[in-house]
Amino acid sequence: MNRHPTTNRHYLIGSIFIALGLVLMMGAFGIGPLSPADLNGPAWIGVATGMVFAAAGAAVMLGRDTPRLRLALVVTLLAGLAVIGNWIAFGIGERTCNGSIGLLFVLTEQSLSGLACRIPFAVGAMMTNGILLYAVATLIQKIAGGPPRLNRLVKLAEWLMLLSLGPVLIPLIAALLLMAVSGALWKRLTTGFWPRNEAFIQRHRLKRTQGRG
Repeated sequence: MNRHPTTNRHYLIGSIFIALGLVLMMGAFGIGPLSPADLNGPAWIGVATGMVFAAAGAAVMLGRDTPRLRLALVVTLLAGLAVIGNWIAFGIGERTCNGSIGLLFVLTEQSLSGLACRIPFAVGAMMTNGILLYAVATLIQKIAGGPPRLNRLVKLAEWLMLLSLGPVLIPLIAALLLMAVSGALWKRLTTGFWPRNEAFIQRHRLKRTQGRG
């Protein structure tokens, strides 16, 4: 019984993505409206980019009743993204990209090169690598069946994703700690008292009183 039928809308969206993917893949070899120079990279990057679009379109067209095949397409999509991200972040050669810097609600376009261009892509590449490993482990598990047998691969994927969040989480945690410390110092300087969580103190005292009773 088909519980999640594929509608005409799914076929239309999927066809558009597949067509875009084919145009990019053919353009990598100089066929069609695009040329290799338009791809701003080697031919295999164009193939990987086209593969991402084609896999996404095929996954949309399949619907939800073929979970293993859909997951295989998701793995293909993630593999394409991982190839692109890792090449930009860690590949040989000069890297130049355009970025927007926000200052007082004003976005300024700026050309970035070298590490300034590679680092953001490195963060994304590590995250994509972790998600890809996790998806591969899940796909193998669905095919093999039974209890989880790829715990080490799953743990490695989780660590990769956690490490990729480091450049974002560490400054965020440091900023929150700085705000908390500066707020406490300001209260001490202005009132002569350190901030106290009165609600927590009252609950603790109530529990101690109930325990004695």
